[in-house]
Amino acid sequence: MIRNYLTVAIRSAMRHKGYAAISLGSLVIGLTCVLLIMLSIRYEMSYDAFRPSADRVYRIVKKEWNDRGHIEWRGVRDMILDIFTCGNMKRDKADLCRS
Repeated sequence: MIRNYLTVAIRSAMRHKGYAAISLGSLVIGLTCVLLIMLSIRYEMSYDAFRPSADRVYRIVKKEWNDRGHIEWRGVRDMILDIFTCGNMKRDKADLCRS
């Protein structure tokens, strides 16, 4: 039965070469996109997996609005840097360093 399906598919592809090329090309592009998305997800999910307590790793972020009205997400490292460098470094946002 499968042999019959393959025979019909090959005969149809030989008769309609343009349609077969478009179909095969779109199949290749679709499978490539799926593969790239799967690789990207796998990479993102394994980011801190080397740590022994990887299931307990979190990232703390702060949501801020910039001068143009866009949202900026700042990590804890940036917030700690602002706290410890106030007065020592010239920063663009001096209003963050309030006493």
